[in-house]
Amino acid sequence: MPKWGVAMRAWLVRAAALAAAALVPLLLGVPGILGMLVLLPLAVECAREAGWRIECAAGTAIVCAWCCLCMPQALPCAAVWCLTALAMLLAPVRPGWRRGVVWAALTAAECCLILLWLGRRYGGAADAGPAWDIVNWIDRQDNAVEILLRAYSSGYARLTGDMARLPAVRLFGQIVMTQEVRSELLYSLRVSIDALLRARLPGIIIWLIGLEGLLCAMLPDMLCRRAGHPGHLPRFDRWRLPQELSRPMTALLPGMLLPLFSQQYAAVCLGRMCMAAFQFVYIWLGLSALEGLMKQRGTAVLTRRLIQAAGLVLLPFAPMLVGMADQAMDLRRLRDPKDDEGGFVQ
Repeated sequence: MPKWGVAMRAWLVRAAALAAAALVPLLLGVPGILGMLVLLPLAVECAREAGWRIECAAGTAIVCAWCCLCMPQALPCAAVWCLTALAMLLAPVRPGWRRGVVWAALTAAECCLILLWLGRRYGGAADAGPAWDIVNWIDRQDNAVEILLRAYSSGYARLTGDMARLPAVRLFGQIVMTQEVRSELLYSLRVSIDALLRARLPGIIIWLIGLEGLLCAMLPDMLCRRAGHPGHLPRFDRWRLPQELSRPMTALLPGMLLPLFSQQYAAVCLGRMCMAAFQFVYIWLGLSALEGLMKQRGTAVLTRRLIQAAGLVLLPFAPMLVGMADQAMDLRRLRDPKDDEGGFVQ
């Protein structure tokens, strides 16, 4: 491709990125803004690697402006996150695992800030209030009856007594539901959402922190290798925890047992976070071990990706067990036999 074609393609990509920052929140509303905020670190790292810092700063400003318009109550948290992104855009931290660790720490700090804000807003536990907002939002929708019936059929909303026999009727193409049934379904759905948030929120937070750090380290490395330069990270099939980091991971095992000895909410949350952190680390190490072992046997690239995707989606505990076995027994023979600390063979 001629030079003018490469330059034109680069300008088109920049224009498309800015257009996405402006149009996605307009089309999707608040979910679109939240998605843009979650993807903001990845956009910063990719723009920094490509040298598009001015365009990234402009896109960040656009997202912050949308937050001002559509989510004024959450503006402090969104503004802090956008300013953090701008600071990381200029920070002289070397690409690779260092920036991934920094992004993971910043994501953890932002999650703590959001939880504090939610606790102050709802006057209690941070995960109790959102269920009210979600149910009130459903109640204001024009198709609220259809949403409640879907929740009822899927088991997230329940009815008791005679109301369970006939929750709604269809008259002249319209679904009619009594106010008593509607109130009972909304209350039951709120209880289900509250229980679901309490059970899943600790794991979601840990996976969000881990994925932000991991992808912020991986994406610049992929762009760098695609441009023909040496990558910032080892190849994925050679990923492995150093022994000095592997040993502290075992400290998560007692934390995972806390819910068995205490039913206090703090102990349950801590146990679920320890479980999620342990799963996250060893699932990715297991995928790396599978990649290395299948590469050694000459497995085709498409077959490797299908096996990894199937293991991650259908049997997530299988990659975790492979990662634990590789960390303990060095299945890929990456450890230097002269190094008791588990260094990589150079």
